[in-house]
Amino acid sequence: MKKRTFFAVLILFLIFLNSMILIASLVILNSKLSAVRERCLAEHYVIASSLIGDMQALEQRGIPAAESMDRLMRTYTHYLQGREDGLAVAFSGEWIYRSALPREVPNPPPDTGHGQERLVCLEDGTPPVLLVYGSFPAPWQDYGLLYMGNLDEAVSTWRHTKNILFLAGALVMPVMAFFLFQFLNLLFRPLAQISSASARIAEGNYKSRLPVQGKDEVASVAHNFNLMAQQVEAQILQLQDIARQKQQFIDIIDTNSSLLLQLIGDILDISKIEAGTLEFHFRPMNLNDLCRSEYEMHKGRTNPGVSAAASRAWPISSWTWPCCGTARRRRKTAM
Repeated sequence: MKKRTFFAVLILFLIFLNSMILIASLVILNSKLSAVRERCLAEHYVIASSLIGDMQALEQRGIPAAESMDRLMRTYTHYLQGREDGLAVAFSGEWIYRSALPREVPNPPPDTGHGQERLVCLEDGTPPVLLVYGSFPAPWQDYGLLYMGNLDEAVSTWRHTKNILFLAGALVMPVMAFFLFQFLNLLFRPLAQISSASARIAEGNYKSRLPVQGKDEVASVAHNFNLMAQQVEAQILQLQDIARQKQQFIDIIDTNSSLLLQLIGDILDISKIEAGTLEFHFRPMNLNDLCRSEYEMHKGRTNPGVSAAASRAWPISSWTWPCCGTARRRRKTAM
């Protein structure tokens, strides 16, 4: 049970930890993309505003802005060097200027309907880019500026951060597993003690008890277990006393039965003696051994105040003695 609980909790924690890491990484990615989006929008607004001013200055000099777009955009392209971002200018549905762009621009240019709203879209690929396109206000509504922001650095930073988070999670897992194992040992220790005490009681050790510590549910279970073990021990002792009393009764019945049989045998012997039908068979026997066996048989049956004693001071160890029937009768004949 402890092993199943350990693996179940560990798997749940692993799922929870990886889910949290994934959610955190997605939040970080969204934050980075939002930062890039705000930067691209700000750069697009600044460049578009400055470019409109330059175009107005050229028109006032009588120079068409479309023909001088390369010269106008040179300053802004130089400004973006090192960022791997790009600019493109459209006029009447066609691109009239393109800087060193990270990727190909959409063709034809997006149609905003001469509105002032800017289009922002994210395109996946190699590299991923963020596109910001907006048309100029009147009288320059035929012009549009595209700002292409390179997301490769932001995505690479996010992937690096995500890998670090997952690596930290992998390092945390063994530590978590160790503390979880120790916690489960502490949690299942009372159950192990109850199981061990139950096994000892099943083996016949009815004095087994559990330590009662604290006032929680586990302590209540240990207290109730001790009460149950105490009652079982009392019942076992009572049964042992009853069994002992029964054995005493059986011993008394057996002894009285032996005495009754002996009495019947004596009556039969007396009847045979009176009738003169008792047969005697003479053969050698050891009187000392006979007396010793009789002493051992009758020493525990003496009445209070009566003592039994045996002596081996017989001058002859083997006599020829009349015997009859069984060994019991031979002993009574010798006596």
